[in-house]
Amino acid sequence: MLPEIGSAQRDQLEAEALDVGLCALQSQRDRIPEALYSVYSHFRMKFIEERGLMDSAPGVGAVWEGALADARRLEAHVSECWARTIDKATE
Repeated sequence: MLPEIGSAQRDQLEAEALDVGLCALQSQRDRIPEALYSVYSHFRMKFIEERGLMDSAPGVGAVWEGALADARRLEAHVSECWARTIDKATE
């Protein structure tokens, strides 16, 4: 499970997610969906490794579901940040 919102650990993960997304966006110009997927993919692997799931059946069990859901939450965070930035730029 991700650290609580507002905690230093959560802030660090969210900052890392933004960095991953920006790096992907720079290498994949004008491909926002692919850059967002890069965030998900990065954290999916990170959480699978951290939670000791590399040798287990893919996608089976609550720990797997949690790892994938947490990766999606970070992807959504990046998407929301980008959407706010785009909205401000078009005001």
